[in-house]
Amino acid sequence: MEYKHQYKNKEERDSILIAHSNLILIEEQNITEGNFLIFTDTPPEQSEEIEDINSRVSDISTYLNNADETTIADIENSILQKELNNLNGGM
Repeated sequence: MEYKHQYKNKEERDSILIAHSNLILIEEQNITEGNFLIFTDTPPEQSEEIEDINSRVSDISTYLNNADETTIADIENSILQKELNNLNGGM
């Protein structure tokens, strides 16, 4: 559920944020009708971008666990090469 609270100055805004610290701030509106803070009690779903990043981190971790590189430079080069391959559509 979403909750919308209007405020007129910084003190009111801060007071609303403190009073509703148990909720998730999802939007702040500063429009001609006034200033509003919009909260929700439902956590947002992970975006596709975050899931993609998590997948890439997992792929790189798996790759590094199976790699023979022994120096940080070798590992960095391996990660960069893997990322370049992913960007070019390969693996």
